[in-house]
Amino acid sequence: MAPTGPLEERDSQGPAVGDIFKTFLQEPDAPEIAIHFATLLRQVDPPVIAALEPHLAIRSLQLPWKARELWKLLDAKVAGGARKCQAPLRVLIVGAGPVGLRLAIELRAAGHQVVVVDKRERFNRVNRLHLWEWCRRDLVSLGAKIFDPPGRHFCADGDFCHIGISELQSMLFKFALLLGVSFTLGADYLGPCFCEASDGHPAVWCANLHNADGDEVQIPFDVLAGADGANSAVARTPAVAEELGRIKFGLRQNSAIGLVANFVGNVPHGLRQFSWARQFAQEKFARLEQETGVSLENCVYYRSGTQHYLVMTPSPSSLVSQGVFLNPEASELTAPANVHRCRLREIAAAVAMFFGLPPMDFAEAPNDAMIFDFSGSARAQGSCSFLRTPPGTEGGQSAMVALVGDALLEPFWPEGLGILRGFHSALDTAAAIGAWGGTDEEAALRVAAMTFAVLKSLCAQSAWRLLQPDTAKYDVDPQTRYKGF
Repeated sequence: MAPTGPLEERDSQGPAVGDIFKTFLQEPDAPEIAIHFATLLRQVDPPVIAALEPHLAIRSLQLPWKARELWKLLDAKVAGGARKCQAPLRVLIVGAGPVGLRLAIELRAAGHQVVVVDKRERFNRVNRLHLWEWCRRDLVSLGAKIFDPPGRHFCADGDFCHIGISELQSMLFKFALLLGVSFTLGADYLGPCFCEASDGHPAVWCANLHNADGDEVQIPFDVLAGADGANSAVARTPAVAEELGRIKFGLRQNSAIGLVANFVGNVPHGLRQFSWARQFAQEKFARLEQETGVSLENCVYYRSGTQHYLVMTPSPSSLVSQGVFLNPEASELTAPANVHRCRLREIAAAVAMFFGLPPMDFAEAPNDAMIFDFSGSARAQGSCSFLRTPPGTEGGQSAMVALVGDALLEPFWPEGLGILRGFHSALDTAAAIGAWGGTDEEAALRVAAMTFAVLKSLCAQSAWRLLQPDTAKYDVDPQTRYKGF
């Protein structure tokens, strides 16, 4: 018999649809988010298993007021993206980190078919990212104050705007699902191949994957986007590696080291977040060195709820003197096998106590304490190239390959450039895809080259010279973001 009561009462054995929606908004991890999302779609009458624009199907449900605020944001994103889509393309994004998800949202809003693959199944990175003003504004437009995390207190402290990596992935994942982005998590990307025409199917470029069940599958694409980090497998694709290969630059290895620690617990009400630098507080840092034996150049403390994030730049020599490295003469000091993790935690705890943090538990490994070398950096030689159809094959066309985020350009960590450059690279790639439209390679390469020339020069000192001042007008169009474009 057809249900006669309100939607909240249709299934007396299960939760009300409003509760399902609330749980979807508040769930932090990917597998559970996907389950709640699928449950929401099944509440639609008739039930929906998949939809091109799921948020339109879900609107028929009787949902809390937060849903109306979310629909406004989704409508605004789709309205902005629809103007830029010349021809819908099949886009495969390798990497479900913040930048890969941001690219997926922009391309799906423009009408493209988007699939995101990632070898990880869960969002479990707790380090926090510094957000520039445009990034803060952008995330608010994507539901940062509606999804929880990060929640309504997102960037409430005007002096310290930041977000946890997993929190950022969680909210972007939800927004992307509502737009109709497809996901294959727990899958290893193996590389592209050209599939010739057969059995009535046209020739097409495909990506080979090992899915979570161990099966090898193929996903066709017109655009392959590498959002898979500094050691990008997409960038190493043989046919485009020469154009996209990496260039290393910077200081001598082991000359600049960062230490990150994450704690969990409650702190006194008056404890404030801080950012200290030796050059402005020499006496304080000298006392720190005297009491702990650790020489720091700076130290930053962020918190969110019961999570506490401390990041600092200790001198390599002081870490050696404190016994952090098993082999002080190793060519790669910060290699995991060369780090005395217990000693590292002791140093992090001592620094935290010096700056006024109470004793707290460390977060679970590997997020407890970690060390990294930021002496040098690397970037791709180019941001975009094309896979050509193999000689002697019939049919098919070239496919675009693009890099975004750390796969394109590793950030200079102390300036908090990672997410700023990453989000700009996502919009730059969306602009290049729009210029290509499946046919105009020259236009795509021109847009990609011009935007990359700006992006690789972007830093704290050059931002005023390179970026347009009105961040409210930033869009996919590079002219809205870059001066003199």
